[in-house]
Amino acid sequence: MPIDKSFLSLVYDHLNRMDAEGAGGDPDITKTTGPAHHKTVLDDRADIGDSLANIITKGYKGFTDDDIRADYGRITQILGKEKAQNLIEHAFEFNNRNDVQGRGAADRLNRFYSTDSGNKDTDQIKSELKTFAEGPLSRLNQSSNLGNQKAAGTEVASAGPGTITKDQFQVIKDAAPK
Repeated sequence: MPIDKSFLSLVYDHLNRMDAEGAGGDPDITKTTGPAHHKTVLDDRADIGDSLANIITKGYKGFTDDDIRADYGRITQILGKEKAQNLIEHAFEFNNRNDVQGRGAADRLNRFYSTDSGNKDTDQIKSELKTFAEGPLSRLNQSSNLGNQKAAGTEVASAGPGTITKDQFQVIKDAAPK
């Protein structure tokens, strides 16, 4: 049965209005702090989740390359400098733990989201991200972030604007006229 895109659009708009009005969660995570970037609150949450998944699954322990600096910049744009810094530092500390070395992407994410950071704001953000959409593992498997695709094994041959996952490609292929 085909999905009614107009219905999905209405639901999406309704959820965005609820978040913008503060009707669904911590108002700190539902507001953006940087310049207007034409993304919705839901996009912002997904971006934070994707960035954290990238940091955790790649095992970043510091600002070692452009990917991590870009992730930190995006999170800072959304949460503000102090909250972003606390969140990223917690991720780095987590990645430095001996008990997570050599573990798979899914296990690392599960452990990260179930670990107390000792910071109320960081734990609140993690709690909201853990319950956002279908959770961090689902987002990892469906992410458009190339690093997350590699970690989840859903990477496609080329990366860039308009890139789709193998599962998305299969759906398109199956729907094509024969």
